[in-house]
Amino acid sequence: MSLWITMCLSLVVLGLFSCQEEGIHCRVFPVGEEGYGYCILDGRDTLIVQPYMPAVGRRMPFATERHAKAVGDWVCCRLKSGIPPAISREKVEELGRPAS
Repeated sequence: MSLWITMCLSLVVLGLFSCQEEGIHCRVFPVGEEGYGYCILDGRDTLIVQPYMPAVGRRMPFATERHAKAVGDWVCCRLKSGIPPAISREKVEELGRPAS
């Protein structure tokens, strides 16, 4: 619980919630010195805070900002389309692969 409070306070301090963007969008944030997570916002309203890679079975942040952004953007697209944002482990891994 204290990790959750620390992360939320960090996001506020970093100014990630003060954005002026409209609609559903993704913001990436650092998770300690370990990696990255993402949050999904609708304007200024927080819909999802995801400090760890979803569907991997353990608490592990994304290793790169690019991977966190790719998964967060994928979740945004699903939400904008009215589709539940559930994601499989395979999709998380696919979105983390370098573009070829």
